[in-house]
Formats: sequence, structure tokens, C-alpha cells
Amino acid sequence: MSISVAKNLALFDLDNTLLSSDSDYLWGEFACENNIVNATEFRKKNNEYMQQYRQGVLDADEFVAFQLNVLTKFPRETLNNFYKEYFDNKIKPVILPKGIDLVQRHLQNGDLCALVSATNTFITAPIARYFKIPYLICTTAEQNMENGNYTGECIGKKSFREGKIFRVEQFLQNYGLFWGSFEKTYFYSDSFNDLPLLNKVSNPVAVNPDAKLLEAAQKNNWTILDLR
Repeated sequence: MSISVAKNLALFDLDNTLLSSDSDYLWGEFACENNIVNATEFRKKNNEYMQQYRQGVLDADEFVAFQLNVLTKFPRETLNNFYKEYFDNKIKPVILPKGIDLVQRHLQNGDLCALVSATNTFITAPIARYFKIPYLICTTAEQNMENGNYTGECIGKKSFREGKIFRVEQFLQNYGLFWGSFEKTYFYSDSFNDLPLLNKVSNPVAVNPDAKLLEAAQKNNWTILDLR
């Protein structure tokens, strides 16, 4: 089906939504366990950032710089080898079968589907392919186009909080679309950090919601799903 004739738009958060854990955090744990980073220092910062995210006080610029810096230390081929092991050992065990089923229902319905994540492209792109989600909207890690090595920089606005709305609208505009192009717009997320985009769509869905999102979903009579 052509992207321009899809009746509905279905947007999916990744971490703790289609997965039962956080892919960013798991990458940090993998890096520590495999001596890719200084485990003591990195794990301390990784845990601090996770707490800040849960509290809603995360500095996205600081966190993205922290994560992308690791990618600059290795050539792309080495990172790809790391990733294969990370995906098999860390990601596959936390993929939610009900999440796969949810995505498939939207795809089979002919909906325009996109993964919308604050997590960077290095981590999310292979996961989106695994779920067969055709479009990825996330924090874009800049690469050297000659060799694929990461520069440590981010391209464009980070896909976090209100930034997710900006990135989704940028994506839609690239195809001559807007929110009113669809009969229904869905966004599935677990986190109160995603309230800006949840409030933007016609059909917000709280998936395995944290306490603050659960409260908002109940107050607004949003659909609540348990995919675990």
C-alpha cells in the first residue's frame, strides 16, 4: 500500500512498550559486561541517567552525548559485531510477543507504521527491522558516510518529549502528509515522558504504563494495554 493512502497512522514507542526492558540501558549493561567501556564509571552514569529519565528530569543532550561517545571508539565493523551479540543476548529475551502481534495487526490493516523512540539509530534500526516496522523516527546518530563510523554527533532534533512531535511531523511533511491525512492516529507508549505525543494523537494508548502515565490514562479514559 502506498504511504499516501494509508487510512490510519500507528506510532510505537520501543522501550518498555514493545520490549519488556530499555534497549539503551541494556546496551550500557552489555558494554560494561564486555569491557567495551570502563564498567564502574559507565554503569554509575548509566544508572543515574535511568533514574533521571524515570523522574522526568533527564537532560537529553547530556545523555545522548554520553551514549554516542561510546560509538566513536570503534570502527563500524567492530560495532556491528558487538551489536549481533547484544541483540541475541540482551534484546531477543525482552521482545514481547504481544508487541509483535500488535504491530502485525496494524501492518495487516494497511496502516502507516513507524517506530518512534528517543533511543539512537545504532540501537533501534535493527530492532525496527526485526518487528518489520517500515519507518523509524528516532534520535539520529551521525555517521561518516565513507566508512559508516559514528562521529559522536546527533543530526537534527532529538526524538524526546516534545521532540517526538517535531520529528513525527517532519516525517509526515516529507511525504506531503499531516495529522488530518488519517482517519485515526495511534501512539503506544509506556512513559509519562511521552505525554506530549500521546496528547497529540486521536487514539493514545498506555502500554504497561508507569505510575504517572497510568494516572493520566485513567483520568482521560485512554486505552490501557498490558503486553507483558
